[in-house]
Amino acid sequence: MGKKLSDYYEYDNKERNVSDVVQAASNVITSIKQEDQLLKNTKERYKLSPDDKIDEFLRENYQDELSKEYLVDGAILTCTNCTNKPVMYNIGGKAYMFLAEQSKDVNINEIDTYMYDNSKIYGRLKVSENTNASVEGLAYATIADSEKENNKNIPFFGNCLREPDSEKENNYIQENYETIENKKGTKGNCKYLMKLNEEWDNYITDDTIFSFIDDKQGEVPGITMTSILFCKHGGFIYPVTSGQSMVTIEAYVTMDQLNALQWHNVTPWMVAELNRILSKYDITTTERIRHFLAQCMQETNRGACLREGAYQSWASQEAYEKEYNAKAYGYLYRGSGYIQLTWDYSYLAFATYMIKEECGIADIDWKSPANTGTGFEERYLDAVKKAEAAGMNIDAFKKIVTEGADYVAEEFAWEAAGYAWYEKDVNSVVDSLEPGNKNEADAVTEIINKYTPKKSYDNRRNYYEETTTVIE
Repeated sequence: MGKKLSDYYEYDNKERNVSDVVQAASNVITSIKQEDQLLKNTKERYKLSPDDKIDEFLRENYQDELSKEYLVDGAILTCTNCTNKPVMYNIGGKAYMFLAEQSKDVNINEIDTYMYDNSKIYGRLKVSENTNASVEGLAYATIADSEKENNKNIPFFGNCLREPDSEKENNYIQENYETIENKKGTKGNCKYLMKLNEEWDNYITDDTIFSFIDDKQGEVPGITMTSILFCKHGGFIYPVTSGQSMVTIEAYVTMDQLNALQWHNVTPWMVAELNRILSKYDITTTERIRHFLAQCMQETNRGACLREGAYQSWASQEAYEKEYNAKAYGYLYRGSGYIQLTWDYSYLAFATYMIKEECGIADIDWKSPANTGTGFEERYLDAVKKAEAAGMNIDAFKKIVTEGADYVAEEFAWEAAGYAWYEKDVNSVVDSLEPGNKNEADAVTEIINKYTPKKSYDNRRNYYEETTTVIE
């Protein structure tokens, strides 16, 4: 984002005449304007005022988990400048008609409604080289997966709305239009006009971009749902699915329901992350959701405080740290998350679990703190060693241990809560309770925070009762 014309456009004046150069420059300027329009559309979608700084908004809100998903083999892409409508050119006094058809390997139902445009062509990203870095058997894509030749990485997107911008392109169309392929039915003009940058651009967020081992190029940064590949013919190729999941996450809890429960800091991104976690950890029945939310409401004062001690006023940061460093678990490993992790061993186990699950390395040994009391550091160090040997950048998971509570609160608040629910096997307990009976909440509290004060037990009962009026 924020690039200049010169960042995108270079030309060889031996190949292009003046009118070609003007047309090409026009195409690039159009692309930059399209980028501005995309930003304006984002403002409209999220009801931002004209004075709001869109880059700051995107930087803040591209932290949500869905935006941070890394693209893998099979991700669905489209282009800002493509169309599935017929296009006709007049070259040398002859008309050339191009008809575009939707790719047969794309199921439109995989695309979320708000991302789908029925005027566009969609295609799949192909990743064949990064076989050592994969999730669910699908190789991660990197910024280097940008080649169009022989449809290696990037598919063609039907018809381009921009006209040819050089005599060379005109000649190429004339020479190839009458091929057998086109006589059977052309697949659009994009294949004649696409001119891609050598690499994808990653939108700059506050997160470290993971790198993956490319079989030919070594360690290369991955690409996410916020990445863009520029075509010098005037469009931006962007992802509409990451390829990691073919199923849209169900909205088990809505923003309106959280607001009815008087939660704090409710945003679309927070709600999306909550629902992802509910789905991931199978907290999907009415009773499971009620008890989960009730516990989170007490642990964080309805989402207001994601760190232990944040609900107090401190004379200084030094006083805050001194208070908790006097406790056995220390400031670094104080409570954090919607259900709060506490103690160093809990953070070590959580980091080990995330490395095991997110990196897809089956032989990592993870143990729940509920089932064992030793070996957490050894298992964590072994997980780090195996993941890094496989070429995975796991800095984000290592920071769970090195930066502790503050980092987890910022990056893994819902994940920590879902993980805590899972590792304590709370679902099985909830399933045995009497629905609607607030006194049954004590059985859950004894697992989540057994030694919490009596008032906390009372609060969790009352929060559960409150959820029964909203989560039905």
